[in-house]
Amino acid sequence: MLPDVISAMESIQYEELQDGTQTGLNTQSFVSALLTFKSLFTCLDSNALGFVQSDFSNYIDNINDSNHRNPSNSIQSLLQYEIREQKNEDNKSASQSLKKILRLMQYKLLELKHIKDAPEGQKPKKSAMEAYKTAMKPHCNTMMRMVWKSAVNSGMPSLAHLYQRYAPNISVDTFHEQINHLIVVSAPVIQIVVEFLKASQISPEEQFYFEDEAPARAPKHEIDEEPEAPSKHETTVPDEAGGITATNE
Repeated sequence: MLPDVISAMESIQYEELQDGTQTGLNTQSFVSALLTFKSLFTCLDSNALGFVQSDFSNYIDNINDSNHRNPSNSIQSLLQYEIREQKNEDNKSASQSLKKILRLMQYKLLELKHIKDAPEGQKPKKSAMEAYKTAMKPHCNTMMRMVWKSAVNSGMPSLAHLYQRYAPNISVDTFHEQINHLIVVSAPVIQIVVEFLKASQISPEEQFYFEDEAPARAPKHEIDEEPEAPSKHETTVPDEAGGITATNE
């Protein structure tokens, strides 16, 4: 399971942006990697967290739909198109969907990291709750916070069941090494998009939680300039732009 996701994240191709940097994420390879990453939710979480799996799929569909309307070589170019057309605040836009995907990806990576680093005997649901509080809670309204808490408390398997489902036929040490590898290859990709969302004002409040893991594998060039936008257009971000569809109602 994890090796497939690691391979998918490593296969993401880079495109040159208009500012000359090599940090454009190729749209097709990026979306393909997201489809593989989605399997992490299907494998680990029970039906209690089924809404997360469903929303992740819907967000990918939204990105594909937007790219179908305006084919773009890079994810950044696609988001810039939505800014020019003043579509980046639409609930089903690639811009809004991508920021929610990044939150869910960081939630999942934090969950795995906490499971790996947890004291012996600690239940996985505590690790999942810690990840939720960091990556998801700040973006959820009161109702969705209750939904998340209930889902995490009832949806996480025991530690033995978790290893049986997630890492059959390999040692615990090997599983932990795979988690480390997944974080190392995923963090630079997430960092690039988070920085772009902040610089372009699509989502200036976005956070990145893997600073220690990203520098070693990040591309040499990073986005450090705000992309051009229509002179008379100013984007805003809803107060409660949660990581799941229901938070935007």
